[in-house]
Amino acid sequence: MDKKNDFAHLVSRRGNLEHPWSTVTPPPEGLISFGGGIPDPATLPLEELSDSAKKTFSNRGVDSLQYGGSSGDIRLRSLIAERITGMQKVQLSPENVVLT
Repeated sequence: MDKKNDFAHLVSRRGNLEHPWSTVTPPPEGLISFGGGIPDPATLPLEELSDSAKKTFSNRGVDSLQYGGSSGDIRLRSLIAERITGMQKVQLSPENVVLT
């Protein structure tokens, strides 16, 4: 794997440990599994997340805690499509964006 796609340095020391409670086999070489991630605590933006949560609860209330459509929130998909269109100079619509 080339250095450009090596993300191992972003995984916490704990995240590199084998989890005794896991029954999932390790992912194939080169695959990044999002199944049981344990990010490095130093990389977590707690203050920003707290501010965002307060703003979201203030604006959307209990609706912000409900499940959305299977493709994700249309407003966020629209913003992402606009941003990618501007950055990559390709025409992208919200229907081409799926949040996972």
